[in-house]
Order: sequence, then C-alpha cells, then structure tokens
Amino acid sequence: MFIKIKPDVLKEQEAGKFWYRDADNESDLFLWQDESGRLKRFQFWHQNKLLEWDERSGYKSGNLDNEVGSFKSYQSPSYHYHQEFNTGFAVEMMEFLKEQQGPEEGQNLITEILRKIQESLP
Repeated sequence: MFIKIKPDVLKEQEAGKFWYRDADNESDLFLWQDESGRLKRFQFWHQNKLLEWDERSGYKSGNLDNEVGSFKSYQSPSYHYHQEFNTGFAVEMMEFLKEQQGPEEGQNLITEILRKIQESLP
C-alpha cells in the first residue's frame, strides 16, 4: 500500500510535488500537480522499472540501475530511458496500480494515473 512521504524528506522540495512509497513492493510514485490540483507529471518506479508521463513531453519508460535503484541504496537512483516507449511496462505497472489501496487522496491520484497510462496504450 502506498503511503505519503512527508515533503521535508524530499531532496528537492517544490510546490505541488508529492512522494508516495510502497516499500513492500519496492515502488515509489512521484506526482507533480498545478495550483488547482491537476496532474502535470508523474514518475512511477516499480522494482527496476520506470514509467513517466509529463504533460509537455508525453510518456517514457526505462530501467533503474540495478546497483543504485530506489531500494538498493540511499543515493538517488539513476535510470536509463528506453529509446521507444515500452507498452509492456505500462501494462504491468497499470495492473500493479489497480491492486493498490490507500488513503482517499491517494486513490484519486492513482485513478488519474491509471487513466494516463491507459491513454499510452495502443
């Protein structure tokens, strides 16, 4: 289950940025919202996979570095984007998110992210 991380833990604090973590499933979800609460960007890490959406640049997929991944060290993870968007990652991550339960605020955001991921699929 995702829990919201306190904003003061973020290395780079910025208005509208939120961090949710599901340590049991090695997953992090970062969200950026505008002043009205509209989703502008998300970055979802699940185990060694990365799925990202930004309203300006669209969808990206990639892999977290196995040695410096989100749950492997205290360093910020490094990741590498795929040359082409991996729809298989999108489907897998969408299925994982569908199973998540959390606070009502988090559920609304997960529903919005699921909608965005669905839009990325052919």
